[in-house]
Amino acid sequence: MCKANIYKVNRWREALKQGCRVSGRRSNSDRFIAVYYDVDPKSFAQHIQQACTQDSFEITQWERKVIELVAPVWQVRNDSGLQVIPKIVKEVKSKIDKLFYDFFGFVGMQSQVEEVEKLLDLNADDEVRVVGICGMSGLGKSSIATVLYLKIFHFFDAFCFLPNLSGRLKHGDITLQELLHRHLMTENSEMKDFLDKEFLRCKRLRKHKFLIVLDGVDVVQHLQELNLVQKSNCFGGGSRIIITTRDEQVLQKYEVKTIYRPKLLSKEEGFELLCSQAFQGGYPIGEFREMIDRVLEYANGLPLAIEIFGSSFFGKGIAEWRSLLDREEIIPPYEIIRVLRKSFDELDHMSKEMFLDIACFFVGKDINCVKEILHDCIDCSVDIEILIQKSVITIANERIQMHSMLQAMGRDIIRRQYPYQQSRLYLYGDIKSVMEKKRNTVMKNVEAQPDDIESVSERQRYTWMVEGVEAIALDLEEPKMASLRIDGLSHMINLRLLIFRNVEFSGTLNNLSSKLRYVSWHQYPFTSLPSGFQSDTLVQLIMPESSMTEVWKGRMMLPTLRKLNLSGSKALTKTPDFGGVPNLERLELEGCTGLLQLDRYVAKLPQLRFLNLKVFSNEELDTSEAA
Repeated sequence: MCKANIYKVNRWREALKQGCRVSGRRSNSDRFIAVYYDVDPKSFAQHIQQACTQDSFEITQWERKVIELVAPVWQVRNDSGLQVIPKIVKEVKSKIDKLFYDFFGFVGMQSQVEEVEKLLDLNADDEVRVVGICGMSGLGKSSIATVLYLKIFHFFDAFCFLPNLSGRLKHGDITLQELLHRHLMTENSEMKDFLDKEFLRCKRLRKHKFLIVLDGVDVVQHLQELNLVQKSNCFGGGSRIIITTRDEQVLQKYEVKTIYRPKLLSKEEGFELLCSQAFQGGYPIGEFREMIDRVLEYANGLPLAIEIFGSSFFGKGIAEWRSLLDREEIIPPYEIIRVLRKSFDELDHMSKEMFLDIACFFVGKDINCVKEILHDCIDCSVDIEILIQKSVITIANERIQMHSMLQAMGRDIIRRQYPYQQSRLYLYGDIKSVMEKKRNTVMKNVEAQPDDIESVSERQRYTWMVEGVEAIALDLEEPKMASLRIDGLSHMINLRLLIFRNVEFSGTLNNLSSKLRYVSWHQYPFTSLPSGFQSDTLVQLIMPESSMTEVWKGRMMLPTLRKLNLSGSKALTKTPDFGGVPNLERLELEGCTGLLQLDRYVAKLPQLRFLNLKVFSNEELDTSEAA
């Protein structure tokens, strides 16, 4: 890709050189159009005027375009004298900048490229500077690096752009040094022999400036060799290295201190990019405006998504736009999922589980609360920070943020689980379908017709369906917005996380999974927990405003239970037997106005650090047994 772009650059350079007669810094060959950065203003203006008045030579389309842009500037300001020439140069520069971005199709990239260029500080020749570009897939890291490379490579004695570096190095059949040796290019004839024969071993190379772009470095080990190369002082002062990656750890290991994090496109930039793809740069007629706004809202500023949506809508009518978007808002296009999936595939097993939990349940939730829940629900010590470093989540105002497309990708992974197993349920329709499946009817059919393969398959499908569920969360803002039959919950033997709020239930709850680790069930509708429930893994039992009159009968063994919250459970008359919960640390009974007696084991709990009995007076609560 990059070589093709350089070929375009060279063609464009020659056309502009002839059309505008631009004079500027030269080496052994004419430089790229970016010479306008240090051209002499007076000389530049004189040549522009000359070019605008010459009709005797044939000019190309791009020559004519540049002259059309520049000529009005000169004609309007010619009488102002040389004092306005710097302003002319500045205006011409901005117009040529715009041509540059339009020519290569990098819509919406200009401001971000300029920010990275400032970080590179091209005027500083006393050091080798390394800048990292880090962010999620599809954010435009490679595009920013490509545009910047094309814009500045002419300032360097040797230059090289290596795309998809980790993919090229993963098989181990080539090294980074060999890739650099093969792909470094130069316009300096003095350097050509050294690059061909004695690359990185010739001291004479150390006086030269290198530009190296390493695109897509997502494995720390792939930079170890470059680290050795850099420390060998083979790069001269003023050299620049640009590294793009999804993984901040790569930059930390390489000790890159200057990191740029690309931003999502603004609505205006997104509009321009979408139109450039869907309408070939033209502006749509009025009837498309509503659909454009809908696409931009769904894509949420992600360049990859906007570009793919625009391309897929090209040449289609408004009805086709609406039909495609209705489908793709449920399941994003494969091209988007394929790119974003790389971020997920690079995670280890436990980090993947954490990512899927967040994508399904915890986007927008308080980071500290989620950390605690995930620590309790996933049997691992993986820190949520790894997901931040891998650019799949961010933290804003102490809440977890995940781009909507990454969230859709995570949920798509769950949706595609096989056979008939969605490990995480978060949509009301899916939860209702699983919980209200009539297992008894299936069992009767199987018993009545044991040789019926279809019946056996139906029974097996049901077993896969309910036993595959690991987590359920239906957390509604408004009460009485959903109702469910509870029966199916008794058969979910692998459930580890359960969250219900503002949900009405009917039916009978016969049991709960012994693998449960975290339960948050507001308005629990039953008078107690199922009598057969036992768990060696339950850490938190959060049941505020429940209908329980007693939490459990007799002594229930919950050796890992650390938090029990029954606040607002007004029907509760006494606390349960705490003899089976030796590790209880926090007990919340605030607002349990019907509570008359504390279990005597409360005083003997060795780990208890917090006890909330707010709203009770000494006369209202019998603590004699506890004392």
